[in-house]
Amino acid sequence: MIVGLGQYPNRGLMDAYAIVVREGVQHSLRSSIVFDGDRMVTRAGPLGIENRSGTRTVNVRADALEGSPIEFDLTWNADIAPYLEQRTIAKVGPRTTDDGQRFVQTGRWDGSLPVGDEQFS
Repeated sequence: MIVGLGQYPNRGLMDAYAIVVREGVQHSLRSSIVFDGDRMVTRAGPLGIENRSGTRTVNVRADALEGSPIEFDLTWNADIAPYLEQRTIAKVGPRTTDDGQRFVQTGRWDGSLPVGDEQFS
């Protein structure tokens, strides 16, 4: 499973996604909302991320949505400090169209994830 959330103030959008692959079948849930610039809002439709302790403990949640097999309430517990990736900047002429930076981190999940008839915990 992979989950993510992006806030794009220049575009006025916030996107969230969850993707699960099991036995060669990909299940995806994506959601977008109008972003008003409030960085503390970390929920887009049925998908949300709650920071509980810096980058050490984070809760991710996908509420039940008709037609989607993805639903979970999981807590991420980091094993290591995050590794900050190089910043990316894209411009069209003098206008900045993308200015972002991501990090990667290993850790473990607590909770359960149903996929089809299977339950992972």
